[in-house]
Amino acid sequence: MPKNTSDNESKNIEEIFVELAEMTVLDKVENKVEEDILENVYSLIRKKCNIDFTHYKQNTILRSISKRIKATRQDGVVSYLSYLKERPEEVEILCKSFLIDVTRFFREKDAFDFIKRKVIPNIFSTKIISPKVNAGEIIAFEAA
Repeated sequence: MPKNTSDNESKNIEEIFVELAEMTVLDKVENKVEEDILENVYSLIRKKCNIDFTHYKQNTILRSISKRIKATRQDGVVSYLSYLKERPEEVEILCKSFLIDVTRFFREKDAFDFIKRKVIPNIFSTKIISPKVNAGEIIAFEAA
């Protein structure tokens, strides 16, 4: 450490190292996960949630597992697997973390009413310009 570094700067550097170490948890998970451990996780989820995640992107699965390892303060994948086996509610939490909640938008009546009233009428009330491929002309027409 340079002599002109203050205690505050020293603490900031330590915080940076801690953050970097936390960022590498995903790398550690990716490097340490063995196929049988991951298969055990998939099996627990299949039994509890009736969903097969074996064909999901492995990086997405590992990222979610890494976040849950941090959230549950486990030492690593092996201890997290034990934690999953002991706590069925954690299996459900992990399962939900794999899923992206995009369908909620499609169930919101207000959002669809807005689209029906504002967006769709504007789409069909504007002029559409399309290049005429053969002659190089531009044709315009109004949508009905």
